[in-house]
Amino acid sequence: MGYLLVSWQKVGILARRYEGSLMVAINVRTLPNTNDHIVVTVSGRFTFDVHREFAEVLKTIGHQAKQVTVDLCSTDYMDSAALGMLIQMRSKVAPKAISLRLKQNSMVSEVLTVANFHQLFRVEFA
Repeated sequence: MGYLLVSWQKVGILARRYEGSLMVAINVRTLPNTNDHIVVTVSGRFTFDVHREFAEVLKTIGHQAKQVTVDLCSTDYMDSAALGMLIQMRSKVAPKAISLRLKQNSMVSEVLTVANFHQLFRVEFA
């Protein structure tokens, strides 16, 4: 098993998990010149292995955000648990009228399309 490095920074959370030679990173930041647009970037393999880290992300986004972008442009693999985590995020932000969008790349586009996420989220190519 690998190890996990989580550091809390002024701009947000940075979580990295190393599984063998593979790394996944979750970075949360507020866009410059805004206090209410949060970008969650997931790099590497977005799988069940990062569900605890993603739960921490969910705790942070609800307090100040009016808009959340989940940037999956550096994601090279997603499993069904990752889809579930995105649904959890949607459920959390919907009652607060927070705008949620997904930025995708060609690696995750097919997964999001097959799961009909375009009906649940504003999905766009980066």
